[in-house]
Amino acid sequence: MDNATLTRFFIVHVLMPIILVRLLGLHITLLHMGGTASPLRMSVQSTMRISFRNLFVAKDRLNVLVLYGTVITFLGYPFMTLDPDNYFIADIIHSPLHIKPEWYYLHLFAMLRSLPDKLGGVIVTLLAIVGLLVLAYILYRLWLLLDCYWLRIRIIFIFMITVRLFIVGSMLVN
Repeated sequence: MDNATLTRFFIVHVLMPIILVRLLGLHITLLHMGGTASPLRMSVQSTMRISFRNLFVAKDRLNVLVLYGTVITFLGYPFMTLDPDNYFIADIIHSPLHIKPEWYYLHLFAMLRSLPDKLGGVIVTLLAIVGLLVLAYILYRLWLLLDCYWLRIRIIFIFMITVRLFIVGSMLVN
């Protein structure tokens, strides 16, 4: 990697989180000072505004303390979450046995492994992602159209079955 690539990595992975945390702090400060209006965007008199100053200052302080404690813990013990197998000398011929995809990628990994052709596996993976997006859109449109409670419960049940099928599909075959 040359210097330009390292500079881009530094900007994205170091400076952007700092900027986002500062913007989040500014947002919370402005919310505490000004309060909030109606969530339905209806016109509300200034006497009906809800002040967050007294309600959430203690909770925000506790959250900041927990966040600082977590950061200090990870800075004090940086290797506590790493796998000891990562410290073996690298072998360019054999890939390590302990490397496996994360749990939320297992169903996609199983689809890639099930087809012998790499392009076919990529196409099936993309179709699965597009299928999930289409399913989410259909369920959202149905949710807006339905006023019946029992139909909404059925949609939630179908969604839970779909999630369970993805979990079962991501399990390794014996």
